[in-house]
Amino acid sequence: MSQSPTASKASGSAAVVRAIMAKLGNAAPTLGIPATGETVPLPPHAAILIRQVLASLAKGHDVTITETPEEMTPNEAAEFLNVSRTYVMKLIQDGTLPCRMVGNHHRIPTPSLAAYKDRQQARSRAAMHDLYAIERQDGQVEGPPPGKDAFKSDDGHGA
Repeated sequence: MSQSPTASKASGSAAVVRAIMAKLGNAAPTLGIPATGETVPLPPHAAILIRQVLASLAKGHDVTITETPEEMTPNEAAEFLNVSRTYVMKLIQDGTLPCRMVGNHHRIPTPSLAAYKDRQQARSRAAMHDLYAIERQDGQVEGPPPGKDAFKSDDGHGA
């Protein structure tokens, strides 16, 4: 059975990316500046990101990079958390999520939203593991619980 043109193109691209990663090795990646002919090292956080992107591409995964805003509106926060705007406002009012006011409008720091989402996902995974343990004890399932990716609460898109 032969691969489709799309599949062979993707596997070829993955091979190219693996070759680039092998050439990089553990050395600090550098960036050439054509205007000056100078070569400068990439900042460590940028090098880590580039290695992560290359590793995902080498596995044949699609990669999307977006810029994260410093703050979000309640509507944006609701979409980010996959909840309603009303629920976000409740979290603000009960002090769970900090915010600042811009006129009459709430602005929520993105790092606070990411931390809240991480805590909720950890609680969800722990609850799923607890349920799995109960089912195993009752003889409904066998073996160890599935890995953490089995209990993603965001349709498999990751945090």
